[in-house]
Amino acid sequence: MSEPAVASTQYCDLQGTVSIDGHDGPFLLDLARRSKMPKGYFPIGLSIYGGAPLTVDGDSKNWRICVLAVDADIGGADGSLLDYARTVESVPAFRFSVEISMQELLSLMKRLDIVALYKGLGGKPVKILQDG
Repeated sequence: MSEPAVASTQYCDLQGTVSIDGHDGPFLLDLARRSKMPKGYFPIGLSIYGGAPLTVDGDSKNWRICVLAVDADIGGADGSLLDYARTVESVPAFRFSVEISMQELLSLMKRLDIVALYKGLGGKPVKILQDG
């Protein structure tokens, strides 16, 4: 069974966007090396889920951190992934758990920006006029 790669919680009270800059070097490749990802996959993103203690591999944790990856046959750093993505409606990906603390993950990031807005706005864009 597949599911869309979209952030979702039980009630989706706040929804939005995320932007991450990694430090110089292959941020996703570094995470992929630390994950349970076997050879033959190419990392394309990450997923972070937090909540009441989750059970991941029999261990109780507050955060589930995963690398999202595609089969290396359909894409890689050479641009073939973009060529492939242009020909399909959705890109099939797999999720691989990463053994890393949230604090350590944040230390690998140069910049992190998260904007989440109240669902009562009905998805309307919000324009910030000035800082209060």
